[in-house]
Amino acid sequence: MFPIVQILHSLGHEISGSDVNEGSIIEYERAMGIDVCIGHKAENVDGASMLVVTAALFSDNPEVARANELGIPVIPRADMFGYITTLYSNSMCVSGTHGKTTTTCMLTSILIKAGYDPSALIGGKLPLINGYGRVGESSNFVCEACEFKDTFLHLSPSYSIILNIDNDHLDYFGTIENSMKSFRRFAENASQAVVANLDDANTVKALEGFEAGSFGSEKAKMLITASPMLLPTTELSSASDSAAAEKIWANSRSGSPADRMCSMLPPL
Repeated sequence: MFPIVQILHSLGHEISGSDVNEGSIIEYERAMGIDVCIGHKAENVDGASMLVVTAALFSDNPEVARANELGIPVIPRADMFGYITTLYSNSMCVSGTHGKTTTTCMLTSILIKAGYDPSALIGGKLPLINGYGRVGESSNFVCEACEFKDTFLHLSPSYSIILNIDNDHLDYFGTIENSMKSFRRFAENASQAVVANLDDANTVKALEGFEAGSFGSEKAKMLITASPMLLPTTELSSASDSAAAEKIWANSRSGSPADRMCSMLPPL
């Protein structure tokens, strides 16, 4: 929840909240000027226009009950997260069983250092920004897209990035096949491109039958590579052409990692 708090606070929204224990994140939020109460109490929601809740709350939570009594909308965290992605025209959503936080941190750091000033929502603390989220001035947004309870299906990705698919959250999915079906839906939600790792067998299986530019909206394009990379919309329009695809691949393998990444982004 903390990255969402950081972003909404930076956008000027008045926020208060509650938690069950004190901690470093609570201290950080209070330093931002956010009122945080310890313990869930009905009166905590009085005066609020909206209550955003985590999926971990029990149905008999007193704050949820009070919000329902007062007619205050109760919004799942996943829906608020999804709303945030709609605010940016170039949203890069990083999914995968392993490596989401690391990859999201790396991508955010590269874009910041390259001057693209992205907004970001990360599942771990990034020392460069001293937090879990930030608000930039550009249309670029980087986020960690978690598959648990299909949270990533609430997002509106420009780029759906899939690192790998493994046996995880089977208490929800039941089988790895069901998990792969959700990752496929996540890929289909991309408005610009899917960036996937063909070194991962489950990812290949999940995307079986896809052909470049053949799914989603008319604007949707896809290029799956053996090494995940970002691709500009302008080049994607001809990515099905073998010569263009080879050129993109060659460009992605030359220069420093930062240079390769920046060469694939739209101009500032």
